[in-house]
Amino acid sequence: MFLQGTVKSASPPIQYWRSGFSVNPNGDIIIFTPGAGLDHHSFDAQVLPLLLAGHRVVTYDPRCQGMSQVSNVTARGSCTITFDLMLQDMISMMNDLQIPSKQAVLQAGLSMGGMVAQQFAKVYPNRTKALIAMDCGPNEVLLPWMQYYLATPLDTLIAGDNNASFNAILNTSNNTIARQEIYRELSESGDAEIVKAMKACAEVVVDDPTYTRLNIPELLLYGQLDGLTNTSMIEWYNRDIANPHISLVSIPNAGHVSTLDNPEGVVTALIDFLNTIKQ
Repeated sequence: MFLQGTVKSASPPIQYWRSGFSVNPNGDIIIFTPGAGLDHHSFDAQVLPLLLAGHRVVTYDPRCQGMSQVSNVTARGSCTITFDLMLQDMISMMNDLQIPSKQAVLQAGLSMGGMVAQQFAKVYPNRTKALIAMDCGPNEVLLPWMQYYLATPLDTLIAGDNNASFNAILNTSNNTIARQEIYRELSESGDAEIVKAMKACAEVVVDDPTYTRLNIPELLLYGQLDGLTNTSMIEWYNRDIANPHISLVSIPNAGHVSTLDNPEGVVTALIDFLNTIKQ
């Protein structure tokens, strides 16, 4: 079901997995980006239901995370994370998948991945059919923690983190099995890469609370127990309420990584939303 590919032109090489391209050759393409320190396995439970619903699905490990890390462990400290680089990686991956430049895809992401999806939709509006943002704030509102990350040098952030970022993500989950997977994914990436990714999130924000995104369908999805982003997602929905194709869904019994905490609830929300935008 998962066919692995590698974007060799990227540095580090980006590892991705595609599903449904042969059985659903005309299906919409949904690209899922995981959160800071997480990897493509965050979406394993969503792939098969989406494939059976007629879609094509791409999951991947963003730069410096999971299997898209610098192979030399001692050199990983030099791996750079910025949103500009992640968008370049995304375009390179789409080229590697031979997705035509005129074809719009559905950009989906969780936490940091939701911010990547937003930025792609902003920079490449003609290549974005819909936006699916999960457990993330809008790229136009500077959250309090981001102000600290912006004002503090990266080396200082890494030295003083002491697993705080790791634990902040992990501790939103009360699902034992999900916590084990979140722990594995975060451990694979490492504390420094988590901090780098979070600083990149702060740096991409352009503080503009009046910004609206009304030209494409939006699904805003958040874990009911996620104290990190649920308030900002509700505010985002209220700001974009004029969008006739916007949905806000609270996933019960889920924290910040809702795709793992309540995979069935996320699948239901995704399918319901995708059915509303079928051509």
